[in-house]
Parts: sequence; C-alpha cells; structure tokens
Amino acid sequence: MSKGKATFLAALLLCTTFGLQVMSARLKAPTYDEQGYIARGYAWVKLGDLHIRIGTPILLNALNALPLLALPGVRLPVDSPSWSATDFHPIGQQFMWHVNDNADQILFLARVPTMWLTLLLAVFVYRWARELFGLWGGLLALTLCALDPNIIAHGRLATTDLGSTALLFITIYWTWKLLRFPSWLHALPTGVFFGLAQATKFSALLFGPIVALLFLWRAFVPLRYTLSLLGPGPPGDGPTGQRWLGRLWWLGVAGAFVVVVAYLTLWAVYGFQVGPIDGVTSFPVLAPAHFEQFLDVSGRLSGKEGREAQAFLMGQLYVGGRWQYFPMAFALKTPIPTLIFLAGALLLSLRRRVGASTWALWLPPLVFFAFSLTSRLNLGYRYILPVLPFVFVLAGRMGPWLAGDPGRLRGGRRTPLAAVCVLVGWSAWSGLAIYPHYLAFFNEWAGGPDDGWRYLVDSNIDWGQDLKGLARWVDLHGVEQIKLGYLGEAYPSYYGIDFEPLPSWPDRWGHHLYRALYPPDPAPGYYAISANLIQGRNLPDPDTYLWFRQREPADKIGYSIFIYNVPAHGTGRATLFLSGVHLSDVRPQDYARLGTNDARVVWFDAGRAVVAPEGSDPVFLIFADDVPVHPMLDGLLPPGKTGGSFQPCAPSTTRNERAFRMCEGSPRGPFMARVEAVAQDAPVWHMPASQFMPGDPANHGRRLSYPVRFGDRVELLAYQVDPRSSGRTALRPGDTLTLITYWRVYEPGRDPLKLFVHLLDPDSTYQGGEDRLDVWYENWQAEDLFAQVQEVTLNTDAAPGEYQVEIGWYNPETMQRLQVLWDGAASIDRVLLDPVQVR
Repeated sequence: MSKGKATFLAALLLCTTFGLQVMSARLKAPTYDEQGYIARGYAWVKLGDLHIRIGTPILLNALNALPLLALPGVRLPVDSPSWSATDFHPIGQQFMWHVNDNADQILFLARVPTMWLTLLLAVFVYRWARELFGLWGGLLALTLCALDPNIIAHGRLATTDLGSTALLFITIYWTWKLLRFPSWLHALPTGVFFGLAQATKFSALLFGPIVALLFLWRAFVPLRYTLSLLGPGPPGDGPTGQRWLGRLWWLGVAGAFVVVVAYLTLWAVYGFQVGPIDGVTSFPVLAPAHFEQFLDVSGRLSGKEGREAQAFLMGQLYVGGRWQYFPMAFALKTPIPTLIFLAGALLLSLRRRVGASTWALWLPPLVFFAFSLTSRLNLGYRYILPVLPFVFVLAGRMGPWLAGDPGRLRGGRRTPLAAVCVLVGWSAWSGLAIYPHYLAFFNEWAGGPDDGWRYLVDSNIDWGQDLKGLARWVDLHGVEQIKLGYLGEAYPSYYGIDFEPLPSWPDRWGHHLYRALYPPDPAPGYYAISANLIQGRNLPDPDTYLWFRQREPADKIGYSIFIYNVPAHGTGRATLFLSGVHLSDVRPQDYARLGTNDARVVWFDAGRAVVAPEGSDPVFLIFADDVPVHPMLDGLLPPGKTGGSFQPCAPSTTRNERAFRMCEGSPRGPFMARVEAVAQDAPVWHMPASQFMPGDPANHGRRLSYPVRFGDRVELLAYQVDPRSSGRTALRPGDTLTLITYWRVYEPGRDPLKLFVHLLDPDSTYQGGEDRLDVWYENWQAEDLFAQVQEVTLNTDAAPGEYQVEIGWYNPETMQRLQVLWDGAASIDRVLLDPVQVR
C-alpha cells in the first residue's frame, strides 16, 4: 500500500470517529460527574478560582470549560449558599440547571475538547504502530482505536478519563522516542506531556515509576546512549554512553531534564501560582493547589472522609475492591476482535522474542493493569482505559503478518487475509452497531449490552446519560407522568419529564422516607428505573427494586434505564398518608387493607404538621406510636392520639418491629371547621415598606382577604397563635412564639419549598425565626389541605417594643421567594400577621 492511500484511509477513520462522537454526544444527557467538572473548570478559567474540590487536577476541567468563554451570559452560582463550600455536586447543579438556562449548549461545547484529545490519541496510536510495524500495522491499530466503543464513549464526555489516557499514552510514546533516539528535542516533549499528564488525574502518578523503569532498563541495553540536539552523539567510551555507566549518566541527565520540564509544565497549568501548601508547608512551592487537591483526595480514599462507594460484580454488591473486577471488565467490555489481535500479537512476540523496540509498549499496560487489581475503586472500565491505546498498537503487530505481500497471497496466505477482513469487519460492527449508546457496550461473551447489566453496572452501562432518551420515549408513548428512579444529576424537568420520584442515589429529591414505592406491590403506572438501582447499588435496602429485577422490562432506554408497565389490581384507589413510618417497612398484610395497589402516598411529620388529602378516595393513616404529636394539632389526628374523625385504629408493627397504628378516615372536615373558626380573628396584612411605625401594619398596610396566594403553589387560609405560648400579649427575650398556619395547595410542583416565619423589630431587623416544612411537597395535589406548626424563638438580646411577624415561602436551592399575588399582580414576597409585644 502506498503512503498516500494509507494517509487517506487514516484521515477517513479519524473523521468517522469524530463524527460518531459528535452525533452521539448530542443525544446524551450529562453523566454523573460532568456538570461538576464543567463548573469547576469554568470557575478556574473565568475567575481563577480553585476552591471547588473534585479529586482531580485542573487541566482537563479547564480545557472543557474554555469553549464556554465564547458563550455570552454564562454565569457561576456565586450567590448560591453552595458556592462557599467545596462540594462540586451542589455547585454543578446550580451552574447547569439554575443560574443558566442553556444546559444542552453548555454541555456540548464542554465536550468538544475531549473529542479533540481523542483525535490526538488516535493520531499517536497510528504514528507509533506505523513506526514499529509499517503502514498495515498503523492502519490496523488506528481502526481498532477509532471504532472502539469504549474510546468513543469516553471521548465525547467532559470528564477526565479519556484526556488522561491520551496524554499518558503520548508521554510514553515520547519516552520511547527519547530512549530509542536520544535527543534533547525528544526530551522536551517527553517532559511537557509528562507534566500535562500529571495535571489530568492523580492516577497518572503511577506512570512516574513506569517511566523510571524504562529509563533504568535502557541503561542495560548494549546500545550507546548520549544526548545531542538532533540525534545520537559520536561513538566513544565512558561518559559518551558506550558503556552502561556512561549510559546511566546520560539517562540520569535526560530524566532530570524531563522531571524539571514536567514540573514547570504543571506549574504553567496552574497559572504559575506560588505559595505554601495549606496546612502542610510554611514555605512556598510551585502550584500549591495541585498538592492540596491531592491531599484532599488521598484523605477521602484512605477513609478519613466520607464512605467508600459500593461496587457490583456478577450479581454481588460489595464495598472496596476485588482483584477479579478489572479482568472481568476487560474481558466483557473490550471488543472480541481486539482481544484476538492482542493474543496474536502476544504469540508473535513470544515466538520471535520481544524486541527492545516494544518493551515500552508492554511494560506500561502490564504495570498499570497489575496495579488496578489492588484498587478499591471498582467503579468502571474507565479506570483501566489507559491500557487500551497500548493494546491497539500491540495489536498492530498483526497487520503486516496478516496482510503479507500481495504478490505472495496464494494458497494458505489467503486464510490469514480472510481472517483479518472478518476481524476488522467485526471490530467496525462493534463500533457502529452500538451507536449512540457507547457507554453501554458489552461484547458477545457478556450477551451484548442487553445482558451486560447482569455482570457490571456503574459507569460501565449506567452513568445517568439516558435522561434525554427517556424524554423522547415519554413523548413518543404519550406518558403524562412516569415514576422515576434515576441515578444521575441531570434534571428530568429540564427535558420536560413529569415524574414521581422513586428511591434513588444520590437522593436529590428528598429523604428516602418520602418515597411512594411499596417494593412488594408497586402501584400501577409506568416506571423508569436506572440499571444501577435495579441491582440495588448504593441503596439503603439493596432489594428495593427486587420486584422489578425479577421481571423483564417492557423497554430499555439506551440499555441503562429500564421501563416497566405495572398493572392495577384490586378495587378503586386509596390515599395513604404516613408519619414516622417508612412505606417499605409496612407488612404486606397491613398494606393489603387498602384493597388495591393503586395508592397515593403522602408523607408528613405529625410532630409539626398534618395533611388532609383532596378527593373522596378512602384515606388511611399509618402512624408510628413514638411520633410526638404537637398539641396544636389537637382534633386533627386519630383518636387515641388527639382526636379527629377517624374510625378505630388497628395496632400493628413494621417489619423491623416498630409499633404503629393504621387508621381509616380523613381530617378534612375538622380541618375546614377549624379554619372557619379562626380565620376571622387572624388578620393578614400587605405592607411593602421595610420600616415600621407605631400602629403598623394596620395604619400603613392593607388587610388582605383569604385565601392569600403565594405564587402558583399554595394559599394561606388562616393562622392561629398558641395561647399556651407567650402569645399575643407579650414576649420576653428568649421566649418562643408558637403558631399554626393553615394552607391549601393551589397547584402541585417539583421545586423544593420552605415556609418561613420571622420576627422583625421596628427597624425591620431579624430577631428570630424558623424555616421549615414538614409535609412532602412533591406529592401534593390541587386542593390538598395541610397545617404547619412553627416555633419561633426570640433573640435573647431583643429590645422591648412592637415586633412584626412576617411569613412567606422560598425555594431553598435558589433562595428565591414566592411572590404574593394581590389584585392580580405580584408585588410583595411576604405578608404580615398580627404584631406581638416584647417586654
């Protein structure tokens, strides 16, 4: 084959892999880590801020963020409470989904630099294989690389795995060049790429000893070694590098030069920062932030902070590491043709003995893979991704052997040629048939991506990437609301998915007690559940989704989200509201009292709240005996506790022997009777002024009529001050004002809410308050009623005078208050109740 034809085919392969990355990237939602990485990188390139802790160096995060500088209006959540902390998860959520409204655009642009690095990796795979094994070897290695599903999968994500893989491989390539063709011009790129690699992931530190071993090995190779500007120096003895001692001298000089250049490169990546390492050194060092981040992640990995992630292998959940994990992952997720080519290359190497020119190919992947067997992070094939480029180049050794000389392709030579065509076609099919679901690739030994989840989960198949695909599925099938158990950090509402949250991880939609899933007998409807959750990974109860795990899904979204259609059984529909009890702990015989699996579940804390559900469906209350009921809820809860219109309650216990009672009835009648009784003596005032005068709010405000609507979510119906607290007469500093507010749901919503009650002095200075909500807002329905008790403690240094009581609602994630709708317009974000006197 001519060099021109080889170059054309190589360019075609590069265009193919880039096109597959671009097209598939546009179809995938953010994976679990991406939004945090992007936010951290943008904070660095925009503000020079490095306070966000992720556990990786900054280079790749910064590269991913660079294209965002071309977007006008991209903002960082500097005003969010999460910004002052170092946790990248809440900062990433605020950045991607709250302060900016173009998540898809941000995500795609941030992914482009990783695609460029993927092309750079492929170019060096081709270059090294071609230099070792000729044009056929280069093209075979490039084909395996360009169409490898794992390379494409991680090559179109704004994460650190592929970028680190590319820079580590290029470092070893230049190391090989430096050792084989000693030159200062080869030493310089070796140091630069080694420094860049160290700025990608801390696992790159392992390549330091690997490079040192390669240098040491070269000292014992009986070939002269000296450094010159362009190539080997003149022959001779001693320090010129003819003898091993001379070679060792020059290799030491070259190694020292590489280390110095690498450190200077790392320093440049961190903007030439100089300073002490916080809490470690009192003297300045170059790039101190790099070492601070390393110490931070080292503390977490050693167990000093947080907890170890849960891993999954072949049906078993475990914490920590197992040596079988990565060999199994490599065997099941590497395309079989690549494994065959690798085996052939190994046989050829053993048959013809491994030459000096290929030691740099065998040693790094073997050492890295051996080290991975001791790792406690069994979280995906991506952790051994740096092995793959070496595998491709080694497989390239089969290229010239299989292709042979076209002039000699007779008889038995046709069989190897046919074999290579089949294997290359098989490899190409592996990369094309899985489009666009590359993360979920499993080879035929695993049963393909349909069965891969039985062996491995986590980032091997389910990294939160298929939320956009779920949105398309929901729209195509006309599903109005889906029950969603999602492992990931993307926001379903951004993609127009109306969902009911199920137990998940991370549990971003509230406490697990709030979940409406009864695992032994799920409610009817469509369910979308991530593969990780189906296998129970990182859930308090690994069998939460056992019912689903034992059944075949109706459909799959990108092989990572399973769809189930659960039918209804029994008669009618019931409403079940819980206080102090986890729904999954209810015994089946108690749950069967509902007479149906079609149950709406509402959670509340009877210590501070009560709920009166809307509708005429039978209402059941499961009430833990050890829940302290607030006195102001007297008459709204079942007999034996405080009162109410409930039938006799049956005592029972949960599966963990916690005592509760199950009651049938509804507090809606007593609730509305209470509201009608107290509303006329509970004035509510509109007063936009922030400074108060004597007699306010009556003198300078406007009394509002009930109901008072806050945004499009809730309506205030009445309130009541507990006469057993200091009440309306007078408070003393340090006293507690207790009041109950009565509300009606105007419209359901997914945004989190908190109700605030604040005491303000005449200067409008905060002197005490309480912000809370003890009712599960995510499962509200229009016309639901609920009451909330607040206990507001006055500051101990409060001065005497008349104090205003303000109430309102806000989103705790964005800190935005709901506006009060008055005369059809939103003009205020809180209302005033009757003032109180402070003595």
